[in-house]
Amino acid sequence: MTDPVTCWPAGGDRVRFRLADPLRHPEFAWPRTLLHHPVRWATPSVRAEQLRLVDETGRPVAFQLSRVNSGGSQLAFAVVCFFADLPSGATREFTLCADPSVPTAHVPRPVRITEDGTSTVVDSGALRIRLPSSGRFAADAVPGPVLQLDRGHGWVGRSALRCGTERLEHLEVRLVEAGPLFATHQLRYHFTGGASYTATVGCFQGCDFVDVTEESDEFAHRLDSRPGAPDPWRVTMRSAGDLGTNPRLRSSKYTGYGVTLGADVDRPGEVAAFLQQVDRGPNYRWGIADDNGSGHIYYYAAGHSYSGQGPEDAGDRRAPDATFATSCAVWRNGAYRSIGQNTLDRPLHDLGGAQYAEIVSDPDGPVGGLYLSRSVLLVGSDYLVTYDAFAAGQRMVWTWSVLTEATGHDANSFPHLAERMPFIHVVRGVRTDGVLDGAFVTDVSWGVRLEGRADGANGNTLAVVSHRDDLEVAPARSTPWGARIRTPHSLDFVFRNEASAHYEPKTVEFADQGLRFSGTAGTIRLFDDGLRQLTLFHGSAVGTSDLLLTTGDDDLGISLRYRDPTEAQGVYHAPSDSSVSLYVPGGRHAAARFHIDGERVRPLAVSPDTITVALPRGRHHWELTGGQPQPPPSQVLRTETVGDGALVHFSTAAAADRYIVQLSSDGGHTWMTAAETERSPVHLTGLAEDEKRHVRVIARNSRRQATPGSDYPVHPTRRAPDPPDGLRLRLGHGTVTVTWGEVLGAGRYRLYRRRKGEVIHLEIYGGFGFRHVDHAPGVIPGHDDPGRARPAGVTVYEYAVAAENGNGVGPKSAAVETDPGSWRHWSPPTDLAFRRRHTYNQPPYVPASATPRPYGHQVPAPELPAVAHPAGEAP
Repeated sequence: MTDPVTCWPAGGDRVRFRLADPLRHPEFAWPRTLLHHPVRWATPSVRAEQLRLVDETGRPVAFQLSRVNSGGSQLAFAVVCFFADLPSGATREFTLCADPSVPTAHVPRPVRITEDGTSTVVDSGALRIRLPSSGRFAADAVPGPVLQLDRGHGWVGRSALRCGTERLEHLEVRLVEAGPLFATHQLRYHFTGGASYTATVGCFQGCDFVDVTEESDEFAHRLDSRPGAPDPWRVTMRSAGDLGTNPRLRSSKYTGYGVTLGADVDRPGEVAAFLQQVDRGPNYRWGIADDNGSGHIYYYAAGHSYSGQGPEDAGDRRAPDATFATSCAVWRNGAYRSIGQNTLDRPLHDLGGAQYAEIVSDPDGPVGGLYLSRSVLLVGSDYLVTYDAFAAGQRMVWTWSVLTEATGHDANSFPHLAERMPFIHVVRGVRTDGVLDGAFVTDVSWGVRLEGRADGANGNTLAVVSHRDDLEVAPARSTPWGARIRTPHSLDFVFRNEASAHYEPKTVEFADQGLRFSGTAGTIRLFDDGLRQLTLFHGSAVGTSDLLLTTGDDDLGISLRYRDPTEAQGVYHAPSDSSVSLYVPGGRHAAARFHIDGERVRPLAVSPDTITVALPRGRHHWELTGGQPQPPPSQVLRTETVGDGALVHFSTAAAADRYIVQLSSDGGHTWMTAAETERSPVHLTGLAEDEKRHVRVIARNSRRQATPGSDYPVHPTRRAPDPPDGLRLRLGHGTVTVTWGEVLGAGRYRLYRRRKGEVIHLEIYGGFGFRHVDHAPGVIPGHDDPGRARPAGVTVYEYAVAAENGNGVGPKSAAVETDPGSWRHWSPPTDLAFRRRHTYNQPPYVPASATPRPYGHQVPAPELPAVAHPAGEAP
């Protein structure tokens, strides 16, 4: 450990180094550690031999100077190195003084260096290491930095440096520092091709380990491959200027993080909203405020940030919940408490025109049964509606914060997004008059802080938040069901309500001027140009005087979009199989049919004005039309490089009779049509060699066109492909399951096998899969104890894989063998189930009541994706 520089003042005779443990946790204590304290003399006045170091009791402490810079015989700078420990809750102080009368400290078994023929032996007292000496070595006998180890039971181990395609010019070994507490050697390998590799080896008094740091130049990647073998660094060495492939981000949720909502992605007005909540699993970010930031909201729109907090305001700063971040909390046991950690088990509904995310409190957590839920409803790309639901009579606080300057610690700072306080209108709950009169200010942030009444009479809180400043929100008294919002292009009805007590209505029942809604969450948008967009997130009915959607599934999320009521479409998300009825008061068109993802479905019931259909689980597009429906997106499955072009294989789409294939040369920003075809694959030609392109496919018919499929990279070349990475063997009794990675542009893979020691490979598989099960007599599973002697009758094979495209078969990969004693095949029994409990959420770190319950049912991970299995081969 290295501390900041300590200044030895002019005319002074001593400086002090202080260690303290403010945590005072019984399980936390620093063991014996080598500390490094840099000291700079304002005026060189002390010789090294005059220095003494004593602890707080006056006992002499052994030390060693490093990186010494002298002004003549007197010190100008040095790093004072010594060993110390720090018990839990302790404070220690060491004094460095220029007093030769203080006795020097005795070092038991100091570090010693001896020469032993062509090697150097360094002895720390607990460990001996053998280092090579300077010299020139044969290509197959280049020594590694540490040749052998001895912990008192004799020398063990061997070490060699693999030089790949390089030849060693000479090895230069230099003693950098030496003393009673540590010794450091530098070993620099110079190669004929100009590459160099440097290892610095440190040995410390009384320590049974060695410290090795490595450094190499830009040419050293050639050391990692045998002559004739593929360069393992080829992927990174060729990535200059390659910005990758646009993932076309969509709304999503992730355990251990939270929910991300996005709209107008990749457009200038892109909006992103984040509702954060973590599970009580291992390895999650550490944060004190709001129980790891659970319940925090982050909002970005049109290139600006509309939320944020200062460094550690959501981390190690010991601040109450809902104080310096965008959050909400209820009063519990004398303090405000946020919604806290929990699993993300509520559906995320991305239904096109509107999106909905909800988190709930852990029933066994600190606010279980008190703080019921927090939800964010993103309406188009115009605004958010946040809703916090509580049990009756809960005192609460609602906050929103933004950064006022770049901090260098926040994602907003690279480059810093100009932060602005958004338009906020609290419709009901903590405030009912829309006034924001509570505020807080820090050095780098400021925000709104609204506290509810002490008697908890405010109830659930609904707020409209937007980057726009041209919204008009109707008074709360006129919208007990939610909020009515006027935008420059629409009149919106947002329905959101949760019962706080058993005697309150469980759902909103709204019927006015032809509009209908029944449920707890949904929207109706009446656009000025005649477009109608309706969404039902949780409920049983939503509609207008033209159309009405009804369902008996409260968790079905479904949207409805139309201009002409005889032609309607939308998106639905069903956690389980469901059903829906569509009522057309004016009567259905005689030819109208219901389609899901472009395929016509047989209705469960039909009448002149109503159609009821079953909905398979998942997220799907639906459409009621008398003509051809919109096809679903077609996706590129793979490409095969062929000369100056590529063969593009893509999926077919229901309701499509032709496909437009487009190319992009600027990372997917702009596209041009390269071909139009009726079937897959399509051959694209005239592509410049080594110029990366992207390809996508658009399915269409004579009436409708699908949204474009995902971007897929194409690397035109006249070379055969590089070998696949990730060759892996799983050993069984007489079987070897071989898997490998995909190579872009490869149309086929060839798998080879040979007995160890033989020269000729046998091709045992050819195809476009990434997996093959080989029946290999004499193979046994890997040993539980690697390194154990191989039993009699065991046959060791070597496997290699190559990729093939239209230019030929590429080189084979590095071989992997089936030796059962290899560490490569050691697979200790491991519970693959997700583990919620870990050291720091069990006693003594937290009360037993705060320890999360284990999951009751674990679903095993799938073996491999379906694409990995060649046609006709069982997984």
